[in-house]
Amino acid sequence: YFFTFAAGCLIWVLNSRWVHPFQSRKVQLFGAAVMMACTFGFIKVHVDMGDSWYPIPNQPPHLVTDGIFQHARHPMYALFLWATVGTVLATLNWVIAWCVSGVVLVTLQRIKTEERILVQIFGEQYVQYQRKVSALGSPWHFLLGFDREMTPRTTQQQRE
Repeated sequence: YFFTFAAGCLIWVLNSRWVHPFQSRKVQLFGAAVMMACTFGFIKVHVDMGDSWYPIPNQPPHLVTDGIFQHARHPMYALFLWATVGTVLATLNWVIAWCVSGVVLVTLQRIKTEERILVQIFGEQYVQYQRKVSALGSPWHFLLGFDREMTPRTTQQQRE
């Protein structure tokens, strides 16, 4: 993500009119504000995760459901999506938009994998959490059916 963003910024710096045919200070400032909010949100996610963030936790893992996790099961991924929107608005550059769109695809694919892993680790506790809290929070909850209610049969299949 960061390498494609840097490549897009390099093209943007070259000041090619075909890359960003129009500019709007208000839209770009709004995009920059979205990106700043995402930065603070990213820090908040890590603070709320506490010891659960580390690859090899000091304690047995526990399911984090408070703080920002009350609003989204995968708030870090939701912030990546918001940062992508902010990047596009801040730059108004179609090359950067194309470059950072890859992060959206990777993020959405990773959620499916992570959901399976979390059901395996936490079982019914995570399934109940899935029923209460959207995967990406508002307004992303409509993407690719991440929030379809899981049936016990589906849960059993994911554990196997």
